[in-house]
Amino acid sequence: MTIGVAAGPGMKPDHLAAGPDQPGQDFRVGVLVLIMSSFAADPPSIPEIPTERSLERTEHEDGTYSLRLEESIAIGDTRQDGFVTWRYEGQARFQVDPQPYPSTVELVGEEERSESDSELLFRTVKTDANGSIWSVADVDEQAWSEYVEAYNSAHPEEEDVHEMERPTVNEDVPVGTSYQIEPRTWVTTGNCGAFTNRTWEGESRLAIGTGHTPQERGAVTINDLGTGGRCTGVLIEDSHVLTAAHCVADSNSNAVPVTRIQVCRDVSPVCVSGSFSINSIFVPGSYSGGTATCCGTDAGDDWAIIKLGFPLMPQADTQALSAAGNSTITNLIRTREVTNPGFVTGCTANAAMRRNIEVESPASTTTKKVRHRADTVAGESGAPFYYCPAGDDSFCDATDVAFVYSVHAIFNSFNMRVVGPKVPNFRSAALAFIATSPQ
Repeated sequence: MTIGVAAGPGMKPDHLAAGPDQPGQDFRVGVLVLIMSSFAADPPSIPEIPTERSLERTEHEDGTYSLRLEESIAIGDTRQDGFVTWRYEGQARFQVDPQPYPSTVELVGEEERSESDSELLFRTVKTDANGSIWSVADVDEQAWSEYVEAYNSAHPEEEDVHEMERPTVNEDVPVGTSYQIEPRTWVTTGNCGAFTNRTWEGESRLAIGTGHTPQERGAVTINDLGTGGRCTGVLIEDSHVLTAAHCVADSNSNAVPVTRIQVCRDVSPVCVSGSFSINSIFVPGSYSGGTATCCGTDAGDDWAIIKLGFPLMPQADTQALSAAGNSTITNLIRTREVTNPGFVTGCTANAAMRRNIEVESPASTTTKKVRHRADTVAGESGAPFYYCPAGDDSFCDATDVAFVYSVHAIFNSFNMRVVGPKVPNFRSAALAFIATSPQ
């Protein structure tokens, strides 16, 4: 991930240093073409909390700006937040004229590799409400481990799916093979003919209305107030939202200013935005959506966490982060998702959450990704794929806890699958951010 920052002593202006002892990444093989699109949808007309920080801007000559801090802080200064110590890397450079991703992006595929929990943690970048960029400088390993154990105890996940074993199929695109992928968000027009609304064996995205199940109440719509695009996300704790990285990143793959993000709930409808309501955005350092000519990553890195300034009230049911193994995921007999698609069959515009249940198992898993047989269209990026492990996984009873195991990210035309990052791969790193407190 290349981060544009306002230059400071000992800091290159267009590069964010990796965490301690973290190697760079250049495992690029093969070429992918990414068709990025945008769905312009008016945000719900729900009152917002009128709170905003007023920081002056420094305009740069490259079409970007940075926010001026009211406090004195130098590059390399550190702050502790929970058991994570963050290092200040400079002020982010935000686009003056917000641009969604280009309509066509040429990506260079990466050979998938396994990263340790520490590697994932140290490669994560935080952009806060002051427009400051922070990298992970240190972590209290014991406190982190104890928190993960406490989370596991509070969210027991029974990995007995009571189903016939299915073979794990490797659906990875062969190295060196070119193919197209489409994101599920940021469509620039409401004309359904501008993109493809794909369904798996017929439309299965059903309107929820007011009949949200407990597992669906934590779903949120994420509006980009700069481009007019929208995504889906889910509360994984009262003040943390899991979504796709490209939902909160600009065309340079940098996190957008928090003032551009609006988070809206269907249940007890409420929308929040502004630098008081949106505290910070966490994006993995390995994420890069690509440019018009080169160098992006695959869907395995396409996840992000939005940290709210306070819990959405009234507090909603949340989905837990899954630790399920590949065999558990591929042996599920239903693919469940709660999502806010821009359109449904017949190019009918949609602006509310829908329930998508496919009587299909997830197609395949890799170290970082899950591939699904599911309906897909713009607006669904960031939507959670989840299951209820208690008892028979075919159903989610009112008392069952939902575990999100993947995030809706892109559509891959090579094997005709919806592809997203696998939550168990980055779960421990994500829990480190959930455990921290707002700065």
